[in-house]
Amino acid sequence: MNSFIARPWFVFFIGFILPFLMTKINFVSTVGDMSEETERIIYFSIVAYFLGLIFCYFFRSCLDGRISINPLRDKVYVRNLSLLYLFLFSWFFLGTACLFYEFHVLGGIPVLSGNVEELRFNVQVNGYVHLLAISLGIVSTLFVVSASFFSGPKKVVFLFFGGLGFVFLALTGNRSDSMLCLVVIFLYFMFKGGVMLRARYFLFGSFMLLAFVLLKFYREVAYGVDYIGMIESQLVGQPSFVKYIFYPLYMTLTYGYMVLDMLVNAGAEGVGGGRYTFYAFYSLIPGPQVDFGVFKNELLGIDFYAELTSTVVSNFYVDFGLVGVCLCVFIMAVVLGSVFGIARKNSKYVLLYAVLYLHTLIFFYVYIYIYLFAIIHVLIYLFYCFFFLGVGKGVCVSQK
Repeated sequence: MNSFIARPWFVFFIGFILPFLMTKINFVSTVGDMSEETERIIYFSIVAYFLGLIFCYFFRSCLDGRISINPLRDKVYVRNLSLLYLFLFSWFFLGTACLFYEFHVLGGIPVLSGNVEELRFNVQVNGYVHLLAISLGIVSTLFVVSASFFSGPKKVVFLFFGGLGFVFLALTGNRSDSMLCLVVIFLYFMFKGGVMLRARYFLFGSFMLLAFVLLKFYREVAYGVDYIGMIESQLVGQPSFVKYIFYPLYMTLTYGYMVLDMLVNAGAEGVGGGRYTFYAFYSLIPGPQVDFGVFKNELLGIDFYAELTSTVVSNFYVDFGLVGVCLCVFIMAVVLGSVFGIARKNSKYVLLYAVLYLHTLIFFYVYIYIYLFAIIHVLIYLFYCFFFLGVGKGVCVSQK
């Protein structure tokens, strides 16, 4: 947690500023210049984020010496073991049953079909069943994290169920369901380990990035997209093997800023009234709701089967305008900075910080809290850290 990589400013740079700077590279024809208003929104959001971190830093400085928090060198251990077993295994089997029930209703497993790109959007039977099904990612994460505190057969069993849950989730063909949770695990062990740049962490991170890109390639080819032809039509300059490989990653990192620019040019400022900042709760209201993806497609006149993501600030801009962008980004920086300070002094909250770090890492892509499952992620990890983890001097963390 003491490395610069774990710092809130670094994740914001990697997850928002760097992708924005990459839009300045003349690589593809569909990514390029943005309007002055869009760039002003982005610059103001950057300033607001760092003001939030500065505020958090001075607030923590005022509290130093007035509150007692366990130092990071203390050992973290698992407590309430019987309840942990009941909690994890009950949740795992319930989530698995819901997932395969959805496959049964769908009539097949998306990733094993020849039409994965279309079927993956039809997996959801209803909101509650689907929420339990994709929550396999959360419980699988907790299995793997808990395994780090055990040894012997118990460790093997926990790792087995954690891995099995991720395999089941991968069958949906949706990258985010499993990949985001795998990144949380990666971040947790990287922060916990202290040595941030070990080769195994680099290799694991590279594997996840490669899998994230290749799954999108597989889905679109299976859907019938002329992927190579599409790339060639958009590349600037002569095509090459390196450009083909780099294209999916580049578009994932940068195209959200182009969609944001479209929204700005379409006059979407302040038209949402808070709906798309708090859509996770708004969606619970009975009756049909227009989600943010449908709203954008209709506003921009885009006939697209999925959502064009548009960075973290688009929701705030559509709901509240530039002032809302600054205030909301400021608050998110304060929250992340506060949890970072707590996790540095009390290492049982490193897992909570890892998930918030991840949500900041994808600022270039989406405002994740528009989805109810993202809020549930945070609350479950907070509950796990608070209720099932303890901190004490000289406690042995390897339990048989």
